[in-house]
Amino acid sequence: MKAAVISVGSGIPIVGSRHRVKNMAISMESFELNDANYIASHADTPAFVLHRLAKHCNVDVRLAVADNKNTHTLTTMQLALDNNPDIRYALAENHQIDSNILNVLAMDDNPFVADRAQKTLSRLNQAVPAQYLL
Repeated sequence: MKAAVISVGSGIPIVGSRHRVKNMAISMESFELNDANYIASHADTPAFVLHRLAKHCNVDVRLAVADNKNTHTLTTMQLALDNNPDIRYALAENHQIDSNILNVLAMDDNPFVADRAQKTLSRLNQAVPAQYLL
């Protein structure tokens, strides 16, 4: 099994074998904020670690999870229901997330989030050539 390694600021290797990461991810809240931000934004962080970080108490960590390309769709949906409108807005302006999530955000109670999601959906629909539309 090929193992990737992410060393955070404190020198703690975060990604090795899946078992080791899973055990360490249990206490993600105990990492220093800089470490959690680094892990959440790192390109090699696995989806299951990002899923745990999506529940982090710090908004910046959750924003980094929302922006990470490895974040699973289910985790993104969890973030689309986050209490913080900044996180929902960040997702609403992301043209790379699932359109179903953008549709949920387009009906958000926050008018800024809803408007941003609608604009993103509109932009995506304009980008699709007519021959691919049903």
